[in-house]
Amino acid sequence: MLFLFIALGAIQIDAQQRNPFLPDEQQGFPEEEGQMDQDTIPELTGRPVFEEQDTQFVNFYLFDQPFRQYNQLESGFKDQELHFDPMRMGPWEYARTGHLGGPARPMILKMANNIGFRSGIDDYRPYFKTIENQRLLYQHRPYSMLVYTQGNDQDKNRSWAEFSNSFDDGFDFGIEYHRINHLGEYNRQRNFQTFISTTFAHHSEDGNWHNFFSFISNAILANENGGLAGDTLPTGEFFDQDRSLAEVVLNNAESRQRSRTAYFSNFRKIGEAGIFGLRLPFYANHYMSFGNSFYKYSDRTPPVDYYGSFQETDRGFRRFVEVGTIEQRFGITIGSLFDRDRVQVNNYLTINLLWQRHRVRFDPEEFTVRQLFLQAEMGISPGDFLTIRADGQLGLGDDGGDAIVNAELSLEFGDGMRLTGEAGFLRREASLMESRYPITEGFVYQNSFPKFTHSYLGGEFHWERFGLVAGFRQHLLFNLPFFNEQSLPEIRDNTLAVPQLLVEFNPLRSGPIILNTALAWQQQNSKELALPDFYLKQRVAVTAAIFDEALDFQVGVDALFISGYEAMTYRPWLGGFAVSGNSIEGHFRADPYLAIQIQSFQAILRFENIGFNFTDRVDYHFFRYPLADFQGRFTIRWQFND
Repeated sequence: MLFLFIALGAIQIDAQQRNPFLPDEQQGFPEEEGQMDQDTIPELTGRPVFEEQDTQFVNFYLFDQPFRQYNQLESGFKDQELHFDPMRMGPWEYARTGHLGGPARPMILKMANNIGFRSGIDDYRPYFKTIENQRLLYQHRPYSMLVYTQGNDQDKNRSWAEFSNSFDDGFDFGIEYHRINHLGEYNRQRNFQTFISTTFAHHSEDGNWHNFFSFISNAILANENGGLAGDTLPTGEFFDQDRSLAEVVLNNAESRQRSRTAYFSNFRKIGEAGIFGLRLPFYANHYMSFGNSFYKYSDRTPPVDYYGSFQETDRGFRRFVEVGTIEQRFGITIGSLFDRDRVQVNNYLTINLLWQRHRVRFDPEEFTVRQLFLQAEMGISPGDFLTIRADGQLGLGDDGGDAIVNAELSLEFGDGMRLTGEAGFLRREASLMESRYPITEGFVYQNSFPKFTHSYLGGEFHWERFGLVAGFRQHLLFNLPFFNEQSLPEIRDNTLAVPQLLVEFNPLRSGPIILNTALAWQQQNSKELALPDFYLKQRVAVTAAIFDEALDFQVGVDALFISGYEAMTYRPWLGGFAVSGNSIEGHFRADPYLAIQIQSFQAILRFENIGFNFTDRVDYHFFRYPLADFQGRFTIRWQFND
């Protein structure tokens, strides 16, 4: 937290008010690149295929992140329709069960970003809507969208609706609805997931108040039974037709998950502060949240030997966890908040004190956890070529020793080149879901594990002209929590060193030829991490617009190679993954596709894996699950503006 004390020593507070809407050159500090008249919409310059020109000026901030503005069409938002599965939107795929909306875990090692008590209920749910990815839209015009998608493999569909509007009195409103129905081709494979989120924002005319409220609700009902198959499989009609599942729990075994949380934050301008040689707005800020998370698993007629060391009762096997959380945070913020003339504000400082209370019902236990944290975030840009950013959080009192720190130093060169050095450190306890222990009547919370530590040091090179990002990181992990093959919690009490090379290369992005490459190398042989050493994803496509640009089409192939690795299997009664004792061999997958977009009413048809298989699909949860020779996906989308 050294940067916190350095920054505190540099602050000088002045009660003189500042108008945040005046240009920087009138405020006495440098103007950022990319500024434009706030009330002016730039001219459109062409229309890249599969981008809609009437959404190019729908911008947004992420909740409680006031210094960074995003565009609705930035990666990974611009391919929502083409890749409607969020886990396939980006360059790095997840190891997943095959369910749309089902559990998944990253295949590329990355440091977590939270400390303290955690329920862990949504750790493997990338489809869960969270406050971290809640978008607060700032648009030049009202924006609404309706999407329905059917396909592609198995019987699944998605409904998605989004509406937002701005009013003259500085009031913004947005609502988003998302529903996944995955019926599956197999009786033991179902998933129904819904989330709804609403956001209200109010900005005073003088810029002295910024107020925000969000409510997010998630719900999942799932049959996610099975595991990685070995050489021995049950016999019978089901497995005569399909040899993709093993260790199948009976049809009535299911899990339910739910989270409902309300968030409120506000910023009140109280003057100006001198920091880093600049005069910047000075705000008091407050944030609070209250909500709960719920997880339940039940199997009334479990197989005799299926749960191993877990003890079943006469009522069948059940699992119930509920966590109610309240947060209160008070602090100060220095910098230009929600500056719509800039993509990124580089000079800022935030210091907060966060209090949390967690009430846990964990049959047969019930207990309360209270926590206190000191948080800080800062950015310094002494010139056009150098930017320093850092953020951190330190546990106080009973949570002393919990800490997370991230730091980044960037050097800008000409021609869109940037060199970045970065470092990170994380120390935290295992989550509630990672540290439970089975007893005859259920589970108990065993929090005697030593704290997990993850640190990394690395750097990246960016070259915007060629869409190149190349980076190297050295990770060190100690006391890694995991579940063993008997589904019991353990820790890996020696140090794991994982060197990592990541490359993204997208020289041709908007047609007529598209070329995207993502490559990762991470040297490790730990079955507890369950990560491939080598990962390569390649897209090659040709795209064009015909019929007076009324119809766009894209023909290409998505190829993926993953080296062999020790696999994990998802255990529904744990709500997480466990070491399986099985391995996934290195495999290559190629999906040729044809995608057609009809501009007049925003319909997209995508046909994948056309006509043949290069190889059987080897998914995380399934063994030799073959893709159909022909798959199709249909999306229809309506968009309304003004």
